[in-house]
Amino acid sequence: MTQVTLPQSEAPSTPTVNADAPARRRHRRPPWLAIAIGTVLALFASVIGFGAWLKQPPEKVTVEQAVDRYRSTASSTTASSPALQAPAPGVYVFSTS
Repeated sequence: MTQVTLPQSEAPSTPTVNADAPARRRHRRPPWLAIAIGTVLALFASVIGFGAWLKQPPEKVTVEQAVDRYRSTASSTTASSPALQAPAPGVYVFSTS
């Protein structure tokens, strides 16, 4: 192996490669690996976030708030649907077979 030294003004701007050294390949990870790792991390983060959301304590509601909420939903559902309205009071006769 012979080495040639060049004067400083003629030296190449890139480093020289030793001819006896094995060629190095630049290993590049395939893009699907990065996508798979990102997907797993996103799933992990969403599971952790959902678990934290489930552990939140329920909101405290007073009796007045519960009654007001019930009255607002009960009146809106029965008024809009005539099938849910109670029949007129009286005596009803049903036939049986």
